Amino acid sequence: MKSKQVGFGIAVWLLASGALAQEGEPGSGIITQLGLQLGYANGENIEGGEHGGPGARVQLLARFNRFVAAGPEVAYFLKAGSQTRVSQAPSGGENTESIPGGLMLLSGVLRLGFDDTAVRPNFLAGLALGNAGGEADTFYFLGGELAFMVNQFPLVVDVRYLGPLTGSSTGYPNYLTFGLGTRLSW
Repeated sequence: MKSKQVGFGIAVWLLASGALAQEGEPGSGIITQLGLQLGYANGENIEGGEHGGPGARVQLLARFNRFVAAGPEVAYFLKAGSQTRVSQAPSGGENTESIPGGLMLLSGVLRLGFDDTAVRPNFLAGLALGNAGGEADTFYFLGGELAFMVNQFPLVVDVRYLGPLTGSSTGYPNYLTFGLGTRLSW
C-alpha cells in the first residue's frame, strides 16, 4: 500500500506542475534555480524523546513561470534523526536506549507562489525519501516560504512540517524544519 501512495503522490505532483507550467508567459522559458539553506529540524518520536539539530538543504528547481517551480532537493540535519527506544527489561521495568543519528532527506519539491515582487510568498509541498537513525521511510511535507529581495539577491526564510506517510507506527516523529538561505537563478 505504501508504494501505491508514493506513486499516486508523485503522479499528482507531476501532473499539477506540468499543467501549471503550460500557463507560462510567452517566450519566458524555464529558469534554473539553485537554492542553498542552513536550517534546523526538530521532532519528537513516539517514545517521547525530542531530537533536533542543525543542517543544510540544497535544491535545484526549474521555474516554469512566475508561479510554479519544481525539482529535487537534498537535506541533512545533524542529530535530528536520533531516536529513543524503550523496551521491557527481563527483570521488570523499562530499558531506555538513545540511538544517535542524522536525518537525511531526498525530496521532490513543488513551489507555488509569486516570483516577481520584492516580497515573494510561496507555498511548498513535496514527497521525501528519508533516513533517520538508520531507518528509512517515505515522508510528505507542507510549508511556507518568504523570499525578500535584497539588491537583486533573495533572502529566503522557510518553515516546513514533515510527517511520515506510514504514520507513527514506524517510530518516526513528525518534524518541524526551519531554513534560511538564498537562491541563484540563471
